[in-house]
Amino acid sequence: MTTIPAADRLDAVLSRIHERWVEDVRLILKPAMAPGAGFWDRWSTVRFLTDQFEDFYRLEATLLERLAARLPPSDLARLRQGLGEMERTRSALVGVGRRPDTGVEASRHATALLTLVRRWGAELEGAAHGLGQADLPPEGRDLLDRLATLARIGP
Repeated sequence: MTTIPAADRLDAVLSRIHERWVEDVRLILKPAMAPGAGFWDRWSTVRFLTDQFEDFYRLEATLLERLAARLPPSDLARLRQGLGEMERTRSALVGVGRRPDTGVEASRHATALLTLVRRWGAELEGAAHGLGQADLPPEGRDLLDRLATLARIGP
């Protein structure tokens, strides 16, 4: 069995990306997680969710599909389900975040979304354990580079 150098392990690279990304998401969602959050706090969250979060989410979903042939079917199904849960929760938060007097409901969705983002990252990292960056097709490596750029992780 070949040992993959730590710098090339896919789970290690994803862990660094997700660590930064989860922290960014936490900081943006934090004001909206307060049940008494005002409209402008929720509106800022909505802007983030429809811009940066959407971009990151789509890249992660595409990366998953590039990895699909290398993952056990049960992991792939669980990860796809997790993507769906994140998208539904994000969409619900965007919907309530645009309306007045929805602080409690927005708080519930924001808290749930942060939990889902954390879980998704950990599960993708776990599923990628044992794989190296070289196991990705060229377009998968490009996606990984784009994710690292969005998360502000250097080479």
